[in-house]
Amino acid sequence: MLPFQQLSSRSLSVFGNPVGNSTYHSLNLIVTKRMAKGYYLYGAYTFSKNIADVTNVANGGGGGGIQDTYNRRATKAVTAQDRTHVIKAVMTWDLPVGRNRSLLAGAGPVLNAVVGGWSISALLNYSSGTPLGHPNSRVTPNFWNGPLIYANFTTPPGGFKRVFNPDTFNPWNAVDPGNRFFDPSAFSDAAPQSLGNSPNRFPQVRMLWTWNEDATLVKSFTIQERFRLLFRLEMFNIFNRHYFGSPNMNTNNPYFGNIIIASGRRAGQLGARLEW
Repeated sequence: MLPFQQLSSRSLSVFGNPVGNSTYHSLNLIVTKRMAKGYYLYGAYTFSKNIADVTNVANGGGGGGIQDTYNRRATKAVTAQDRTHVIKAVMTWDLPVGRNRSLLAGAGPVLNAVVGGWSISALLNYSSGTPLGHPNSRVTPNFWNGPLIYANFTTPPGGFKRVFNPDTFNPWNAVDPGNRFFDPSAFSDAAPQSLGNSPNRFPQVRMLWTWNEDATLVKSFTIQERFRLLFRLEMFNIFNRHYFGSPNMNTNNPYFGNIIIASGRRAGQLGARLEW
């Protein structure tokens, strides 16, 4: 039973007090190739884990709630921002063609204006998914901001894999109402005036990976040795990848267990700059 169940609203406002705990461990690997022969590379890989018991209280500096303020340890779990694997890379390549380059080094002004002064750069960003959060149960009627109640979780016959089976989910058709990220029958509303038994987050269940590639093509023209004119073509999400949101986590919603949000589109822009 909930303490002080006769009160329809139970809230705790804490500002600037160390009421929670957070732990972060990581392994970082960095590869660097300094600019040489027109080529530069910087790559980084992070293997990490972030655990806290306050992730629901101030996620990103905002507000939130805890199911049971008398037992914060029950909230301890990997955080909403926890990504086990993060890979980033930046690379730049000045094409070896044109005057003072490996190929066509003796090109005349006209030919050099066409084939020389080209460079390509790319930014790669890959990260594994964040952990699945707890489903929300029906909120006790109240006059303001009611308690945050987790749903009850029951492992059906067949075990944990029966609920979260990647073989039954098609990421290429994630927004299809019949294509659920997990089995909603494993969850149910908590009993009136009681707490749900779902964990704060399911570390075994991760959202889809995020893949993103940006690229830039630059053409430079030298004008009378004093001026240089640069034209840039910048492409963001060049392979037009889509990013899927988290599944609906409300047990009372008909789309409970469905991913109904998808975002991400290719975008580009042109720019010019005169240097002297």
